[in-house]
Amino acid sequence: MLILRDVEKRIGTHQVLRSVSARVPAGSRLALVGLSGAGKTTLLRVIAGLERLDGGEILWRDKVLAGAGRWVPPWQRRIGMVFQDLALWPHLTVRQHLEFVQTGSIGRKGKKERREAIDELLVQVGLEALAHRYPAQLSGGQQQRLAMARAFAGKPEILLLDEAFAHLDPSLEVQLWQLVLKRQRERGWTLLFVTHDTQQATQYADRIVELRDGVLVACEPAAQRDNGQQARTGCGTAEYARSASAGYSLPEKGVGPEPPSVGKGSPTYARLPFWRPVEDGGS
Repeated sequence: MLILRDVEKRIGTHQVLRSVSARVPAGSRLALVGLSGAGKTTLLRVIAGLERLDGGEILWRDKVLAGAGRWVPPWQRRIGMVFQDLALWPHLTVRQHLEFVQTGSIGRKGKKERREAIDELLVQVGLEALAHRYPAQLSGGQQQRLAMARAFAGKPEILLLDEAFAHLDPSLEVQLWQLVLKRQRERGWTLLFVTHDTQQATQYADRIVELRDGVLVACEPAAQRDNGQQARTGCGTAEYARSASAGYSLPEKGVGPEPPSVGKGSPTYARLPFWRPVEDGGS
């Protein structure tokens, strides 16, 4: 279980994340949606350890990653991330990208085993013939596959995608999603991805959550948003909140946070359940 407890993050004087709390079951797929500037990327970055918290805690499998006077560096978190701008290293070849990330991630295996692991990964992402090339010598799709392979190479338990496929043609996007989902199922990764594409969210996620002005305001099963059901049949139901795969419940009527930028006359307000995290040990 990935647990966020009252996560706060400020950039300068701007409050980017405001008391974000959630419980994400291990092995699940969660889509983060919201307008630009809502805090989606920042939330991924604090989970990955690329940004320090200003308040709250982040736990993975009952281990504190950040908060309570503790901060685990990114390379010790077993978290892979594919960035929106890919953030490839221009001075490293394809193989060197994977070797750098792989260091320390597969225990005491020798050079032969590490080399074989990289060779296998290169084949899986279709870059085996390009291992000697630098990022500038790759096409856009090849760079995208390198960014994914780098995230895979660190043997992650959590995979974070920040609009990773936003600028690809549809056929390549589908291919890359198939690869991500295949490996996610095989290895039991917990997947969190940011998207502005509602169809992508409903197709690839188990559940969808929405950020508004740094507040995590809504949660619903992906199937619910796809068929337009009302919020009362979604994450807010008592049975869903009590289920082993759930981490959310609705507050009582008139209680709980209301997103600062959404009025009750908004069409979105009527469709999305406002919620609070289920407290440990109960619903």
